[in-house]
Amino acid sequence: MRALIGVAVLLCASFAFAGTEYIDRCTSDFSVHAVVDGKPMTQAVITGEHVTGLKTSTDARSGRATLNVEIGKAGADRLHKHTEENLGEQLAVFCEDEEIWRATINSPFAKRFSILLPN
Repeated sequence: MRALIGVAVLLCASFAFAGTEYIDRCTSDFSVHAVVDGKPMTQAVITGEHVTGLKTSTDARSGRATLNVEIGKAGADRLHKHTEENLGEQLAVFCEDEEIWRATINSPFAKRFSILLPN
């Protein structure tokens, strides 16, 4: 039993560390881009200027680290409009010019969204 608890603590610690790394990286350079023909557009839909909060957590279903993003009203309005008008299309999220997440828009985004981080 102690071994299982130790493994669980170690796994949580490693996910927390991975999430912290993304918070550090994304705080300085964060952007969300529309994807057209498989390639992210140059102009961002929103940037780090719109971000009001970044936190990490662990996804209950997958056990993977997540980056929880909160954006201000101007960014939320802009992202909501874009995602509402582009259902079925893709978005890509970048931190320090590295794509960390890409997904299909299934519903309009709001003020908060979460990103499952790569292992």
